[in-house]
Amino acid sequence: MGSIKIDSRQIEPGDTFVAIRGGVNFVQDALKRGALMCVVPRSYEGKRDDRIVVVEDTIAFLGQEASKKRAEFKGRVIGITGSAGKTTFKAMLSFALSAVGKEAGVSRGNFNNAIGLPLSVLSANLSADFWILELGTNRPGDIGYLADIARPSIAFITSLYPSHLEGLKDMDGLVREKFAIAKYADVCYAPIRFFWSFKEASRPKISFTAQAAVPYGFPYDAEHLRDMFGMLKALFSYLSLDFSAVDWESFSFPKRRFETIRLGDRVIIDDAYNANPGSMKASLSMFSNLYGSYSSDIGIVLGDMLELGEGVASYHRDVVAYARYLFPKAGFVFVGRHMVDAAKYESVDGLLLENWHRKEEEILEFLRDRHYLFFKASNAMDFKGLIDVFCSI
Repeated sequence: MGSIKIDSRQIEPGDTFVAIRGGVNFVQDALKRGALMCVVPRSYEGKRDDRIVVVEDTIAFLGQEASKKRAEFKGRVIGITGSAGKTTFKAMLSFALSAVGKEAGVSRGNFNNAIGLPLSVLSANLSADFWILELGTNRPGDIGYLADIARPSIAFITSLYPSHLEGLKDMDGLVREKFAIAKYADVCYAPIRFFWSFKEASRPKISFTAQAAVPYGFPYDAEHLRDMFGMLKALFSYLSLDFSAVDWESFSFPKRRFETIRLGDRVIIDDAYNANPGSMKASLSMFSNLYGSYSSDIGIVLGDMLELGEGVASYHRDVVAYARYLFPKAGFVFVGRHMVDAAKYESVDGLLLENWHRKEEEILEFLRDRHYLFFKASNAMDFKGLIDVFCSI
């Protein structure tokens, strides 16, 4: 059936188009571009011929096709989940395995849900030594479903912080959900500092790893990175691979994950792809390690962290207090209702904005004399657009 795609604009002759949600409106476009067949849900009301395949659920169809391909794969599948650090750890793992001569197929971007993960599997190379796949969640059962498709024999839980609590309810629910990645795994790794987050019954099934020093040549140092290197070294030992053979000098972080943008004498750190309380603190700490804490040359722009459930106010207050503790002389910009309320509660001076849109000039002026700028928020806050404003001047 050729390649399976969900974007009709990407269809090439011989491909299969799967109509997800609004994709039913582009079936005819896919056929004109040469689709061999189009998979549509029963609700599809367009023209039908022998090229139109009707199924109950097109998302479930993707999962079923991915499961079939997974059954053909002879290499090892590595599954990664966690409240933060999944994409960065995936990039580090792929880099390290490639450095020792292993072919590692990697899921694209943050393709880690019921649509993205199957698409990553369906586009993966069957001749690779490893597939490295992210498994994400925002409600109970998501990771279990994805694990049934990916069936990872090696699993990683990078971190456990408050996140997606609107769906997962509380930290116990989050931990149970993340641990579902281990259901098929021969070994599951997690940093030792999260040991007490797991229930007693699950601990024997997890290999808890100590932190390891950041290797020479790696661009940054921070606690969560030492966690990751501890897990990497444990994996390399498990696979009998030489970790010391990896040269980290050419490693670069994924886009918008602590990405460094240099504009003349100004440095912008874009870590605004997503955020939760744990990742906020970890990134602020890493920024402090790099550029100091007591400089008046620092600007900190923090936006709302979303999907935190009933504890949203206290989580934002905690982050704001931590940021003020680390950067007592910084210029603070707080964006979003939760951040603004937290800044007022903690009596932190700064520029308080419900929304940054149409406030660009005010922000630029407020940070005009600050040369080291840090941006972090949940992705829905659209900080990319704000950072683009800084990059355009």
